[in-house]
Amino acid sequence: MNAVRLEFDHVGIPCSDVQPDETFVEATRVWVTNPRQHPQCLEFLRYEDDSPVKGPLRERPHVAERLGLPVAIEHDVRAAAMAEIDSGSARAGCMAGVPGPR
Repeated sequence: MNAVRLEFDHVGIPCSDVQPDETFVEATRVWVTNPRQHPQCLEFLRYEDDSPVKGPLRERPHVAERLGLPVAIEHDVRAAAMAEIDSGSARAGCMAGVPGPR
């Protein structure tokens, strides 16, 4: 079996404050920053109230890994992971022991 090599990509942090240079992702109704523009590879996520993303990804920080796929495919995989995080099938993992928002 061929193993996929995973590499650290970013830490995603849900927030409620507007961040500089946010981009809106219509499919998931979330404002995101580019972790490649942050010195510690942090991505800030600000969800609209009607975002379909629910559960730990929306409520807690997560660690994301690069899958080593072409950019277009990786983007689709990332969107699918955000939609499926509640089922536990996504590769992004929520940080253990980190409480949700107050």
